Amino acid sequence: MVRFAAVNCGAGRRHTSESRACGSLRVTGRCKLPQDAPILRTIVRAMLCPRMVIRNDRLLAYNEEPPLGSHLVSPRLCFAHHGIYVGGGRVIHYGGLGHRLLRGPVEEISVARFTRGRRAWVRTHEWPRFGCADVIRRAQSRVGENCYRVLSNNCEHFCEWCLQGEHRSYQVESLRAMLNAAVRSIRRGLARVVAVPSVSIRAEGDRS
Repeated sequence: MVRFAAVNCGAGRRHTSESRACGSLRVTGRCKLPQDAPILRTIVRAMLCPRMVIRNDRLLAYNEEPPLGSHLVSPRLCFAHHGIYVGGGRVIHYGGLGHRLLRGPVEEISVARFTRGRRAWVRTHEWPRFGCADVIRRAQSRVGENCYRVLSNNCEHFCEWCLQGEHRSYQVESLRAMLNAAVRSIRRGLARVVAVPSVSIRAEGDRS
């Protein structure tokens, strides 16, 4: 996993510095205290897309095993990858985009391969439709499926189906909402541009 903090404890001195390079976070320091953890989590969250990590997501500690049947989220550059933890250090996920491929099957892989050196969060579902045993069974029932579609059948669709029985991706919904808002804004701008000359021409005609 990626280390967001490199710690070296010196003789009573504590110094921290933050720098950004190539879109990644680098935090170095001589000594890291326990109270620094919330600050680091805040910095990391601020760098992620709003739909990647949400309020109820819990950052896994290093070497912490996720709960059985939990929904794991591992942010990538412009999206978040999702999977179901099935125990024994294994995750079932839809492989498309998760490994820089446009398409890939539902497969069971190691947590390390799932995160690809990045941190992972556990997404809390307040009212899951299925218990952990059923969630794992549902995930296992789709292993080998190879019908990945970025917008209609991605890794988040898969996880939401396992936990809630809903074929849904909040990332896709958020993207579509942003695109629709952008289109509406462009249309309003074009309407203003087109309307201004007509008003000017009409005003000149009235004066004549």
